[in-house]
Amino acid sequence: MSKYDTMIEEATNKSPQFREALEIIKNNIEGGKILLVGGFVFRSLVEKIYGFKREEDYDFDFIVEKIKPLEEIKAPEGWTLKKTQHGDPRLVKNNKQIDFWPIDHSTLFSDLERLSSLSFLEKLESYFKRVPLTIQAMAYDLDSKKVVGKRGLIALKNKVIELNNYDECINFCKSRKISIYKFLLTKSKSLNFKPIFPDFSREEKVSETKEFYELYSQDYGSNNRDYHYFIEDNLKLELEIFIKNLTGKKIMDLGCGPGRDALILKNKGLIPVCFDISSNMVKICKEKGLEAYQKNIEMLDLEENSFDGAWAYTSLVHIPKKRIDNSLARIKEILKKEGVLFLGMLEGESEEYHISKSKENGRRFYALYKDEEFQRILTKYFTILSFKRLKIKNEQIYLNYVCKKKD
Repeated sequence: MSKYDTMIEEATNKSPQFREALEIIKNNIEGGKILLVGGFVFRSLVEKIYGFKREEDYDFDFIVEKIKPLEEIKAPEGWTLKKTQHGDPRLVKNNKQIDFWPIDHSTLFSDLERLSSLSFLEKLESYFKRVPLTIQAMAYDLDSKKVVGKRGLIALKNKVIELNNYDECINFCKSRKISIYKFLLTKSKSLNFKPIFPDFSREEKVSETKEFYELYSQDYGSNNRDYHYFIEDNLKLELEIFIKNLTGKKIMDLGCGPGRDALILKNKGLIPVCFDISSNMVKICKEKGLEAYQKNIEMLDLEENSFDGAWAYTSLVHIPKKRIDNSLARIKEILKKEGVLFLGMLEGESEEYHISKSKENGRRFYALYKDEEFQRILTKYFTILSFKRLKIKNEQIYLNYVCKKKD
């Protein structure tokens, strides 16, 4: 036995809650392997190796080889049988929860077509590739009494929390209405591990757009007066509603560009703090006397409940649709209670590149939305106070929203 095997065997032997859960599982399967997965496994190892005491576990997750049909699952007295979002059984009793599912429901979607040809161990390896975080990619085989899962054990050894499966992490966070940043930070604090945050700026869609704004930052920074008239002529009412609903003055200007919006906000008596992925845009903001920082607005490392409002005019349009929930969740987390958000999106239905014929390397990524589509996403996090569909001459149609943070 390895030291990890011994540690988990000791942890399971000491836990009456685990023994109760295992007995329930055995009564609801048709033989075959049983694997203990999830927090009980990696948290027990963290406690044994690093002395970081974990909270008492009342949630247990099992992968089984042969499960009974759902209609034959028996809940012991005092327990309630429910279903997970994937249709697998979940047993609940007060603050206790037991989830168990067949190995065939654990694999990557890309492996489904060849599922019948995969061995149990191959299916288990597919599961390890599917879990959101590397630390989750381990299991305790209750037959052989061995801890398996190389990538999970490496994360344990290195004391890191990082993404393992990009799509699964996004879906997990979306279902819980939290940001990827908060998910990683919370998990790392619970284990006293180091979080490794993904760098979305390396993605081609983001990096090409960033390069465009680095190259042409001066073009955007030279027409402050004309832009002031644009705001006054087209966004005056939205600006008034935004300011009226603020409970304080500290504002995030997200995707601030050369600080044109921030100057207007500052002149209205607010205290804007500028954030942009482009170092040249940040430099221009600072030259104008604005507080500015180079940050990717998808992964803002700011304190929660620290800003009264957020201004994001046509900046979230550069975020892929797959991650727009993540960005809205992160903005909500940083805003104080009743924090206000103003944002402008562009109307359309696709994700596409806009190419500027007058500029070399003039490629920018855009995610376009119909109002109904975007409101379905936005209202998960915010209450809409005002909406306007704005068309300026023959230009793109803008979708402008003033919103308040939901509780």
